[in-house]
Amino acid sequence: MQVLPVQLQAVQSFDGVTFTDLTRSQREGLPFSPWGTNPTASLDAKKQPVFYLGFEQALPQNQPLSLWFRFQISGDRDRLLTEARKQAIACSPITRTCVGEPPKSVTAATPQPPAHTPVDLPPHHSLRTIWEYFNGTNWQALVGNAIVDDTRSFTLDGTVRVTIPGTIAASVQGLVATPAYYLRCCWVSGQPDVAPVLLGIALNAVAAEQISSARSTFAIAPSTAPPADKVPIPGRVGRLSLSLAQA
Repeated sequence: MQVLPVQLQAVQSFDGVTFTDLTRSQREGLPFSPWGTNPTASLDAKKQPVFYLGFEQALPQNQPLSLWFRFQISGDRDRLLTEARKQAIACSPITRTCVGEPPKSVTAATPQPPAHTPVDLPPHHSLRTIWEYFNGTNWQALVGNAIVDDTRSFTLDGTVRVTIPGTIAASVQGLVATPAYYLRCCWVSGQPDVAPVLLGIALNAVAAEQISSARSTFAIAPSTAPPADKVPIPGRVGRLSLSLAQA
């Protein structure tokens, strides 16, 4: 994966009626609703919920950028893939094999593909979205290989890989007065099971799985104390930022 030198400058939501500037929440690692707290589909395309990502720099043409999204509530990806694999097997045609010469018996064999046969992640049962970029005049939809949404329309933790095929232009959108280079995720139809709540967005991200045991120990200086408003609370998930001294 090629790392692109881009930074988020603005994050905003549009719930169909009003814009909300979410930039500070994103920077401070606070949860926020990309489509508002109670998003609802509308027959009017101009009133559909939209999530805006504004970048400081123009995204290079024909170079993929990987965005990682982490949600407060995420579906079970493994379960969805297992069900999709079972469905693929169930829908496979039955083959009949004649045994012997002349045939003495006919047996029906149910296809059994390898356990690791790749299957596509099925789309959400209802929600549909589309990603667009602003070219200076119009919003252009990303289609085909230009967009790979592994979040299942903001219902799973995962990556969204975008490849801008044309020129992306700086513009002012919503409540942020400073021009930025915008991507947006538009709610097209359907309804999510719950309104998505984002916990974080990472740029130039890839999924990684720890498959072997690994452990490290770091000594914390005796004088170290968390800020007054960042004291760890037992049982609650929080962010940890480390500054390591070179040995």
